Amino acid sequence: MKALQAAAAIIALGLLIRPARADGARPTTFLRQLGAPNLDNPKYLKEIREYAPDVLMLGRAVPLDSAMGPISQLGGGDSRARDVKDIILLKPKELEERVKFLRRLNVVLHESGVKSVLPYTSAISLIGTPGKPTGFFAFYRHWRDYPGLGQRPSPSPEEWFAMDKFDHPLPVSDTIDPDYLRPMKRYAACAANPAWREWMQQVTRSCIDSGYDGVYVDHCIIIPCHCQHCSTRFHAYLSKKYGPAEFKKHFGKGIEKIRLSEEKETFAGVETMLFRQLMLKELLAAMREACGKKRVQLALKGIDLWKLEQFADVGDYFCFDAAGRGRAFNIPGVQETQIIDGICQRQSENNIIPLKCAAAIMQRPKLAINIHTRDAITRELGFAETLAFASPPFFGGAKMFSDPATQRKYRGFLSSHADLFGDASPYANVGVIFFGRQKCYPGGGRHVAQAQFVMGRLATHRVPFEVITAGVCNPNTLSRYRAVIVPALLYADEARVLAFQEYVKQGGTLVVSKDSFRFDERCIRREKTWIDRTINRPKDRQEDILHVPLGKGWIVHTPRDFDDEALAQGIRQGIETGPLQVIYRGAWHVRVNVRMRRTDLSGDLLVHFVNYNICPSRGPKAIIPAKDVLCFLRTPKHWGVFSVTAYSPDDPVARQIEFSHDKKNRVLRFALPEVKIYTIVRISCRAAE
Repeated sequence: MKALQAAAAIIALGLLIRPARADGARPTTFLRQLGAPNLDNPKYLKEIREYAPDVLMLGRAVPLDSAMGPISQLGGGDSRARDVKDIILLKPKELEERVKFLRRLNVVLHESGVKSVLPYTSAISLIGTPGKPTGFFAFYRHWRDYPGLGQRPSPSPEEWFAMDKFDHPLPVSDTIDPDYLRPMKRYAACAANPAWREWMQQVTRSCIDSGYDGVYVDHCIIIPCHCQHCSTRFHAYLSKKYGPAEFKKHFGKGIEKIRLSEEKETFAGVETMLFRQLMLKELLAAMREACGKKRVQLALKGIDLWKLEQFADVGDYFCFDAAGRGRAFNIPGVQETQIIDGICQRQSENNIIPLKCAAAIMQRPKLAINIHTRDAITRELGFAETLAFASPPFFGGAKMFSDPATQRKYRGFLSSHADLFGDASPYANVGVIFFGRQKCYPGGGRHVAQAQFVMGRLATHRVPFEVITAGVCNPNTLSRYRAVIVPALLYADEARVLAFQEYVKQGGTLVVSKDSFRFDERCIRREKTWIDRTINRPKDRQEDILHVPLGKGWIVHTPRDFDDEALAQGIRQGIETGPLQVIYRGAWHVRVNVRMRRTDLSGDLLVHFVNYNICPSRGPKAIIPAKDVLCFLRTPKHWGVFSVTAYSPDDPVARQIEFSHDKKNRVLRFALPEVKIYTIVRISCRAAE
């Protein structure tokens, strides 16, 4: 612990320069409204106009419910909006009236300032009973009664099911809610089934024809289907990926003998998981292309963070639910945080870990935060986190905001200081490798767990870091960092291994843990990795953390998974000579998290401070401000600093902060009298003549 704290005292950041976007500062807003829309209710329309979210997600206000067909239900999600009458099939004339209402609804919503309206659908859910037809099966029997639906997909829905290896239908879940849906079942449809894809395209087109801008797709989950469609497609997938000789080498048998596999310890199991992800992605892509050249927006729910890289190009927004609904995440009062394009929950002291992972994967740091808390203080912390760690910020909520004062304060702060939230670029001298796809491989979950541990420890000790994902792991990206931390990356192809080698030879520090690079991406074991050959660990130092030079750089190797000592040694080795340093001095129990951003070479340096030292159980004294936050920044050569200004949503007046700048030693010193929950400091700099 002390070793990592000592390393945190020499935090170093580099600079990443990108051109600023003119619209970069504009906050985007998100609202999920689950009850039935009511155009005859003045209060409903008034709230929509006042909030005017950029993205509005409605319940099942659709012509065709993806799971049951044209039913009478208009609301969704909110149990108060559901009734047994909701599942009654609309008559053909009633369906025509429904479409007219939805078109009028969308006109009103768009005229009220909403830019995108997305109703609810489900990617794989099919509700009903096939024997004595109910739900979707009853609708399918009456399909031809609805002249506007076009040709009925063939074969019948019983053949759309996802099947287990014993040829039994698979459910989406073991329970079905609400109670009045019983004895119907929620079956899982096969994402690879052409008839199901055709139906989901029909559902999507009906929404777009009703004036919607896209759909909100629930249940984007992987189902272990063994149906004939999947088996046939799996063989085609493997044949395209591997030639005959290569196939025999990796699988040890002919392609005709390969079956979809649930065995995680085999390469067939790895390819099965990757194949199933591809089938779901193809289904979502088909929905997106349902209207030809007309763009269909997709908000996807159910894509795990570690799968996000594969789906990043098919979704416009990604919704993550926090695990353990109703439990506090080490901050009293926090129940749940749901995010689009960003973070899923607070982990330990902050939201930074999954936020950084998702933002790095998406390469589009636009976040939406949906805050469920018991109290105003943790709700405000959610707003503060979004401002500090998202650019541009993206606010949202499950219902109309129950805390309008906090909403107005933070949105007003954004409007008043839009120049602070442009397309400035975060960059740190420490990079952490996060390849979510490793989790598909035998033992690869170790990498994901270790990466989360590393990022958690760095965040706890205020060491700024960035995430390096598989899609951007190349020599150019790696060269931006003084130290790159590689947590248990068991599987890596030769190109990436060479990229890591070249990074070290050119002067970087690779902090690497046990067993990294032990296998290639085809699960073939390397008897001796380049790390083993380079280090050549002596017999009497089998348990030591070794520092080995290579070219202009260093390898810091631990023979075990990471702990505080290994991280501390690696960070000290890699960054103590970095070009820009931040030192935060203060009591270690004061939990201020810092983020730094740059606009351009001679412009502003922006430092965001978020104070996590809050305790809602203390009532009015819930906020425990961080006092006298003393900061030291090591500035680049030939830089001058001419002002330091602090801004806070709690203070309408920007405060000039006294500072001293030792140009000879390149050290800037300033102190913030107080950080309540959120403060942003602008350091105005310029290169000396």
